[in-house]
Amino acid sequence: GSGWTATILARRFSTARIVAVDKDPTSLEKAQRVVVRHRLANVRIVADLNDNHLSFDAGSFDKAVCVLAFHDLPPEGKRSIASELRRVLRHGGSLHVADYDKPTNANEQRILKFAERISGPAAAAARLNGSWTDCLAKAGFVGIRRQSAHSVGIGLVSIIRARKL
Repeated sequence: GSGWTATILARRFSTARIVAVDKDPTSLEKAQRVVVRHRLANVRIVADLNDNHLSFDAGSFDKAVCVLAFHDLPPEGKRSIASELRRVLRHGGSLHVADYDKPTNANEQRILKFAERISGPAAAAARLNGSWTDCLAKAGFVGIRRQSAHSVGIGLVSIIRARKL
């Protein structure tokens, strides 16, 4: 969950202020325990994202990191979250996404086939052909590029970077 990712980022970038947002209260409770245990003063844990709307002002963040939040959403859901992330980023801010991408072999298709069964064919179709990042462009992001890709056995996770002008 995002809480765990935030605690890792907070330890690595001790001068940055980190905000973790997640719908899952269990994930956030676990992260809060790590925050307390490691005395991480630079991280805040927030239960948010009601109806894909964040309760932050426009331009509140320099960077946004989104981990495995897009893969099981239909196209309009992907675009909705991307638009909201763009809204809360300042001009010149960057979005970093780690999510399942176009598989390079049959094993890497497994997680997308699972997402297809749960969320329907529309959720996985753009992943299977690699066009899912179009949702970022439709939300107004520019400079969208794949920085790296990593096989995790059941899927291929790509790291995508995009900017808000």
